[in-house]
Amino acid sequence: MRPGSSHGEKAVFKALRAGLLPGWYARHSLRLHDDAKHLGEGDFVLAHPERGVIVLEVKGGQISQRDGRWYSNAEPLKRPPLEQALDFATLLKRRLATQGCQAPAVGAAVCFPDTEFERPPGEDILAGVVIAGQQLPWLREALLAAIERAVPAPGDACGSWIERIHLTLLTNRAASAQ
Repeated sequence: MRPGSSHGEKAVFKALRAGLLPGWYARHSLRLHDDAKHLGEGDFVLAHPERGVIVLEVKGGQISQRDGRWYSNAEPLKRPPLEQALDFATLLKRRLATQGCQAPAVGAAVCFPDTEFERPPGEDILAGVVIAGQQLPWLREALLAAIERAVPAPGDACGSWIERIHLTLLTNRAASAQ
């Protein structure tokens, strides 16, 4: 875990340690810059050699959505959580392509570890890709369902894309330690 990580990210990290799907790798706080030097961050990037990648955006606090606007503890969020995850997924695909790599598939989901829903958000784009707090003890099953919904069928992969993700993370860690 990165120092200063949110309570929500710590809860997801703990749940992943206990319930990561077999064959999957999980990386916390993968940070990338785009061509314009805008920072993108994937709270958790999960990868499987044959299945691909899912970017998991984590938002702590009591999450709600009203009139198309997202809130955490009644404070408006700058951007919708799934949009953040999808933007990072696009940034990651582009970065891998510049390195001659391509994952078999890339998708995105969101996790709200401090929020329990009687019914998940009803917006079609969110169907099946929201993991709520009550699902953390069964994160393996919730992730499997989110992957099935959010990650397209695997296509052709090329290059050592998992190693590139790992090397990017190591480079980020070394730079932040200086």
